[in-house]
Amino acid sequence: MTVKVLLIEDNKPLSEILKNSLEEEGYEVEVAYTAEEGLEKAERFLPDVAVVDVKLPQKDGISIMGELVYRIFYPLPIIVISVIKSEAVVHDAFLFGAFSFLKKPFSVEELIKEIERAVKEVKERKYKRILIIEDDLALAEILKDELGNERDWKVEIAKNLEKGKELISPVIDLIILDMRFPKGEGMEIIKFLQSKPRWIPVIVFTAYKEEFFPKVKDIEGVYFMEKTETVEGLRRKIREIFEGGQR
Repeated sequence: MTVKVLLIEDNKPLSEILKNSLEEEGYEVEVAYTAEEGLEKAERFLPDVAVVDVKLPQKDGISIMGELVYRIFYPLPIIVISVIKSEAVVHDAFLFGAFSFLKKPFSVEELIKEIERAVKEVKERKYKRILIIEDDLALAEILKDELGNERDWKVEIAKNLEKGKELISPVIDLIILDMRFPKGEGMEIIKFLQSKPRWIPVIVFTAYKEEFFPKVKDIEGVYFMEKTETVEGLRRKIREIFEGGQR
């Protein structure tokens, strides 16, 4: 599969050199010359890697990194490039989530090496992150303990819908969702996810099949399980989703 690279760089001659060199190596490249253009193109292009210059018109590259990831809603490795490599600039770049930092001038070979390293790391990301949105904290803790025993699963709990929305991020791989809450119902979370550019698989885990199954049965990426199901049954379903690469 062709690796897609978004290059956000206002130096047009340099952008053209990098774009042409990367395309010769088989990459698909989209160029943006401003931060705003980069954010807009990210949503349409859905890159595998972003290469972002620090000094851009209007906004600097570091300040848009968080928004860049949330616009496309999946973990995006960002390679920061800059003519300045002061301790403060490097610190800020990594603080805001940079994958790596290249000081200008750099060779195309150096950039390709970082792109390949970034793509490999994303593919080999060790942990799967599961978010349980459940107001029954005793049940949530049991599920967290049982599922957390899996070597490569990390589990978090949100006890209400608002906290669930706060914790939903591009690094979450799967959501286990109760449907009845003191304030609202789980459909709020599903609608919230539908507003994002990338879907996160949801296991609806509820005792109220007659009420909620008709609401979710035709939504792609939503799986229904009753709370009478065993933890082992839930574990099997999660494995099935992960192994199927459904994200």
